[in-house]
Amino acid sequence: GFVDSDQNYNPVLSPDGTLVLFQVLSATTGFNEIWVVDALAGSTPTQLVASGSQHAYHPAWHPDSDTFVYVQGAGGGVDRGSVYKDTVSSPGSPTALKADGGSTIGAYRPQFNFEGSRDAYIYTATGDPQLRCMDDDGTNDGIVDNAITSAYDSNEPPQFSWANTQNLIAFHDGGIPQNVYVISDTGSGKTQINANGDAAG
Repeated sequence: GFVDSDQNYNPVLSPDGTLVLFQVLSATTGFNEIWVVDALAGSTPTQLVASGSQHAYHPAWHPDSDTFVYVQGAGGGVDRGSVYKDTVSSPGSPTALKADGGSTIGAYRPQFNFEGSRDAYIYTATGDPQLRCMDDDGTNDGIVDNAITSAYDSNEPPQFSWANTQNLIAFHDGGIPQNVYVISDTGSGKTQINANGDAAG
């Protein structure tokens, strides 16, 4: 039932199955916003994050089904992204977890681990993209892997996902051919799990 948009995308169901976070490209402002809606047909969505001069994108849930993390682009675009954390129950006072790098592309697609204590993301402001991880308050930020070979806007941007019950991350490096790995959140135990090539898909 939501009509004030050109595009709605990146929907994410909350862990408890009751809410959906999603991204809206507003037809009014021309900038991406983050909204939430009950996971029931006919529900009325609520705006959570809107700037009017910056894009907000890539929402992802904390296991508590209230806290969420997202990226907000400095400079009016989806470049130079900074990572923020907020809550559905009391939105509007976000906590900054990772500042943008000041040039090129910053952080994107942050995701909490299974217990909400760690937050992984792709970071590209230092040159080649890195898979990085930090604590849920933004501390203990470090590189998990720096062998990723392509940037966010490439044809095959790197993707990753957490294990359901361990601090392990599966990711592909964005290269051609793509290589798929499993690695710990501290960068140890990196293991390739595919033969090189498009079979990685």
